[in-house]
Amino acid sequence: MIASRLSRIILVLMVAPAISGGGIRAAAAVKTSTPFTFVVFGDNRPASKNAPPPEVFREIVSEIRTLHPAFVMTTGDLVLGDKNDTAVVNQEYNETLPLVRSMGVPVYFVAGNHEMRGSAADQSLYEKRVSPKLYYSFNYGNSHFVALDSDIVGQEHRITGAQFNWLERDLKSVQGKVKHIFVFAHQPMYPVSLHIGSSLDVYPADRDRLQGLFEKYHVGEFICGHEHLYDYSVHDGVTNIISGGAGAPLYPSPHGGSFHHYLIITVDGGRIFISVVKPGAIIPANAVAKPAPQPK
Repeated sequence: MIASRLSRIILVLMVAPAISGGGIRAAAAVKTSTPFTFVVFGDNRPASKNAPPPEVFREIVSEIRTLHPAFVMTTGDLVLGDKNDTAVVNQEYNETLPLVRSMGVPVYFVAGNHEMRGSAADQSLYEKRVSPKLYYSFNYGNSHFVALDSDIVGQEHRITGAQFNWLERDLKSVQGKVKHIFVFAHQPMYPVSLHIGSSLDVYPADRDRLQGLFEKYHVGEFICGHEHLYDYSVHDGVTNIISGGAGAPLYPSPHGGSFHHYLIITVDGGRIFISVVKPGAIIPANAVAKPAPQPK
């Protein structure tokens, strides 16, 4: 039931089309045949300590608020963080989380390295303030969504151990039951810019094992952040998208992806439409949000 690669339609847009479509909440069921739209953004952290959320991120939030997607997925680095000062991290959460949650739709968070900082205290704070689960999954419409944590303290730059075993069981459990599988994490498997050598490529054997799992269980899209740019590539049938352009200082891009942006993704049966949207160019849409399901 997995759609072919030809069903992926990628658009880099100055202006996105009008949309219709559909914390973590319980949800009413949505028919698997019903088209729906969700939004993805990542790396909206400020550039310096004690700075407010970037203005470009405020603009992105305002635009998403007009779109009313079914839900929002993040790709990590909500905050800059400070490994030695929990008060600083708490203050950043105090400013950023109300802004994110003001969009009026369910938001599913992915942890980034700036939330974790290699600190058990920061990881615990993330679980308390942002998401009680570091990795989880849910179904929506005809699709399955998985959020992974590439920065679990002591397991940075890897999807391994209990998380990998859980992922394999989770992907196996939905085979033949969904049309599309989307997986999200913060660190890319195949970085293209300043995080080459500090992403999931740090441990090539673990990265390749994850790639093999995606191929085995027909994962269509792997969407991440970490690098502050947009990039698109396909590796052995798995679409890899780096979307880390929601406000953090931009990185140089070998493929022209150094710009602030977010993604609008529409799933319509076997087809996936991915719009890469530059803030300031959106057409407001009269869509009604539908609640999203409780992750398992």
